[in-house]
Amino acid sequence: MSKTTVKTIVKEHCGILLFFLSSLLTCEVYPSLNKYVFYLTVFITGLYCMRVLIKKSALSSRFFAALGVACVIALYFFVSLGSFYPDYFQPSERIMFSYPYSGWNFYNAQAFAFKKGGIAFPYEPSDKLKNFDSTYDNTALKKSLSHEKNDYIMDLSYYKGRYYMYFGITPILTFYLPFYYAAGKFIPDSVAVLFFSTAAFIAAFIILNKLLSVFAPSRDFVLEFLKTLALGLSSLFVFIISYPRVYEAAISSGVFFGLLSYLFLLFFLKNKNKSIFLFFSGLSAALAVGCRPFYVLAIFAQIFVFVDFKEIKSKYKIYVSYFVPIFIYAVFLAAYNYIRFDSPFEFGAKYQLANVDMYSWKITAGYVAGAVKNFLFLKPIPVIDFPYVLFEKVLIRNSLPEACVGLIYTAPFCAMAVTGFSYFKSKSIAPEYKKFTASIFLCGAMILLVVSSVGNLYRYMVDFSVYFIIPSIVFAFYYLETLKGYKKYIMRFFMTFTMLAAITFCCAILVSLHSYRGVNMKSAQVIKTFSSIF
Repeated sequence: MSKTTVKTIVKEHCGILLFFLSSLLTCEVYPSLNKYVFYLTVFITGLYCMRVLIKKSALSSRFFAALGVACVIALYFFVSLGSFYPDYFQPSERIMFSYPYSGWNFYNAQAFAFKKGGIAFPYEPSDKLKNFDSTYDNTALKKSLSHEKNDYIMDLSYYKGRYYMYFGITPILTFYLPFYYAAGKFIPDSVAVLFFSTAAFIAAFIILNKLLSVFAPSRDFVLEFLKTLALGLSSLFVFIISYPRVYEAAISSGVFFGLLSYLFLLFFLKNKNKSIFLFFSGLSAALAVGCRPFYVLAIFAQIFVFVDFKEIKSKYKIYVSYFVPIFIYAVFLAAYNYIRFDSPFEFGAKYQLANVDMYSWKITAGYVAGAVKNFLFLKPIPVIDFPYVLFEKVLIRNSLPEACVGLIYTAPFCAMAVTGFSYFKSKSIAPEYKKFTASIFLCGAMILLVVSSVGNLYRYMVDFSVYFIIPSIVFAFYYLETLKGYKKYIMRFFMTFTMLAAITFCCAILVSLHSYRGVNMKSAQVIKTFSSIF
């Protein structure tokens, strides 16, 4: 074999060679991971062989993307089976008010109340709560009353002798109530969370691929597959699917409508004469606010994407189509809040009966900074057995210990956001796409700050993670397109390694999550059998 042939092979297959070297190094440093690394090596080598055997084309690239989407959705459905109970469809009090203190069936109960013509939660507060003087002092409340004995219902808002739903009304109007009217049955939270999470992933996938098609229409097969899996897992939807309650339903629906708003905004940028896309973008943004009020920040982030302030007089009719649905829904939400809490701006957080003091809640810069650090950089606890990691417990507003892990571990490829300077400096990418990508990233940053003011709950990471993941992947792929020679191979290897690390780590965290929470999953035996391989 000539030197030229060897040089060509090394040049063309530099990435897989570097992967093998890193695998050997891992086995040397961590002997206990030999079996795990072996399975991983076989998997990635198989993908690489498929890449070599199939010619590079847009069709094959789409095939690997579709394969990744199918794998992610299949995993979502598999995990959701663990919390699927057919009898929860039956509209009975036993089901509607089962475990009311732990967030189960809140939305169904509220849908039941709406259908009966009421606004208050259809559950009469106990006499103990009505006669209790320090209702919003969470320390006194927990000391004198017990939510396990139904003295009060945890996480509902209590105002003037009635319970109200703190959680957004949008999921009820768009999912729970229509199903109840049409079928006369309840829709379990497990189905709602699965639906919204899957829809949010698909929306994120379309946004990502629409952006990548601007400058990278034909992409590497392996990277195409891995970035789809990384998007589906690192966005952490699979974790809220595995433990669905009212909290997870509110989060997943909020992320879905938020991403849907950005998707319609992207369609508008590609079809500037069609204001109908801007209308649906505004409508989706408004619905997102009805799920999680802080999505009002996304509206401000989006304005700078489509509004041309220099030509605002000539284009204001187009812009109005965005704000009309927002205004209508804002009036509706304000009226809904006023009827419940005598204030158009009170969603019920102030009167929520929670484990932390919500009534006198104050935001401190120190706490927010600490929570941001935990959300991004809190490392998991290493253990010697599979899945080799466990959650770290942190205090939620100095009161409630909850598990968390940093985004940099669940999505290490987010570090590639530093390549954004090349993306924004480029003259080949239209300014509106730069604004759009920046808006998504800004939206995630603002949401991160808001949820950090509340606590370090692991489910809150779903609120903002995908808004960091999409731009990070876009920046990385663009930077890869600008490189040549050995630098391109090194960057491709780094992207492959970090995305593969994210996928494997998220799978490990999924197993760890079920071990930590002790969730009684119907699919737990399959996960246990899978875990035994390692």
